[in-house]
Amino acid sequence: MAATITTFAASVVVRAPTTPFLQLSRNSFYALGIHNQLQIPATVQNLAWAYIEAFSRSGKLDTQVELMALVATSLYLAAWETWFKTSDNTTKPTFTVSFLLERADVNIVTLFEYLRLFKETVVLSDPLLQSIVKLQRKYCIDSALFHKFEKLYKQIFRDDVGKTENKGDATSPKRMRICWVLFILAKGVNVNSPLELIATYQLLLCVCDYVIKSTPSFLLNQPYDTTSAHDSLNPGDNLTLHTLCDQYGCVLSEVHTIKASHWDPFQSTLSFNFSSNMVDDVGVLTSRYYTDIVFRHMDIDERMFLHRSKFLLPPTGNTTPRIGGGGSSPIVNNCLSTPVKSALNNVCNELQRLLQTAGETPSETLLNYINVCGSKGVELIQQRLDVMRLQFVSALIAATGPDYRNLAEYRFNLAIRLYYRVMENMLKSEEDRLSTSDFSYLLNNDVFHTSLCACCVEVVMATYG
Repeated sequence: MAATITTFAASVVVRAPTTPFLQLSRNSFYALGIHNQLQIPATVQNLAWAYIEAFSRSGKLDTQVELMALVATSLYLAAWETWFKTSDNTTKPTFTVSFLLERADVNIVTLFEYLRLFKETVVLSDPLLQSIVKLQRKYCIDSALFHKFEKLYKQIFRDDVGKTENKGDATSPKRMRICWVLFILAKGVNVNSPLELIATYQLLLCVCDYVIKSTPSFLLNQPYDTTSAHDSLNPGDNLTLHTLCDQYGCVLSEVHTIKASHWDPFQSTLSFNFSSNMVDDVGVLTSRYYTDIVFRHMDIDERMFLHRSKFLLPPTGNTTPRIGGGGSSPIVNNCLSTPVKSALNNVCNELQRLLQTAGETPSETLLNYINVCGSKGVELIQQRLDVMRLQFVSALIAATGPDYRNLAEYRFNLAIRLYYRVMENMLKSEEDRLSTSDFSYLLNNDVFHTSLCACCVEVVMATYG
């Protein structure tokens, strides 16, 4: 095993080798001490050094390089590459990404910047590149959702406002920790088929709905104190979840789908009665379940967001460190709304409103056009849509996982609504232009229907994410 890794380390190459520039000796590399803190095997250390040497030969470095960031990046690459090369649990990394960031005193955004430079200069394996993309995707979703969650929490709950607990590094109100821990647990158990951003946000609303219903009314802001009391008397109404969807821009039917496919199954596996003693159960819940998830995948400990960890929060500066003599790269801290973004948001909102009111069957007007083609016109269209539905649902499940079946069906139903609506408007326009209502040639054309439906599916996926 060690011989295999040593051979691989010797084969590490750069894309465009030039004169070495990095003034870092092998002895000083080992003298940093981070290897001992993380209990890194010698084979992984040797591969990390090989990456640094290859990176040095690329000519990308200058005197302003952050040494610990460089070392942390090389150790991450070496540890994960060793794991992927051997496919053996005995070579699983001895540290999580969060632990690496803490020991190296490096922010995760800086780590990503150095990973980008390594990808540009050193030839990395496909599994390693995929793991980097997966880590970046997870962080981007987590960071965006936690930022949203902080605002959402203050608008819903009134307990512990302005007060925090100082147990260890915890600096968040108790119910904020409850919501976030339940959320990352529910999200973590579906790691084999991770949710995309919008579905993950919808899962967060399901968690908030659950915690709201388990919170005394006097600790809730309006209107949730009223909706919680209503749901306690009328459990089937789901007024709280309906209100959350209205206030935070989600489609209720889609949230119900996520609730049924992800939140309800997760909730049924919990062995705690949160409604009776939620606050005291959080510590047990965290240690028993989430810690196992972190060490199973060796990536980010999302509880660190609650601690406002300097290793996960984006840097406060407005530029990244200059690396490779290429000047500074601006970091946009505030996503300001531009005219184009506002216009796109308006279009998406209007389209969502239209699709919610449209029907999944042809209107009377459209049926009149179709019936001109013959008695089996509607039947042929339905058969074609059934085939395309099967193809779409199968493709989406293959790309995401079986948990997405209900969501895939719902998205295709929305596409059908748009398909019939667009087809009707097209035929009306053509009738006004040509003064005829006979479009048999067009409506009997398989390419026309397939292309129109495909376009509608693309529009729905772009609109809803």
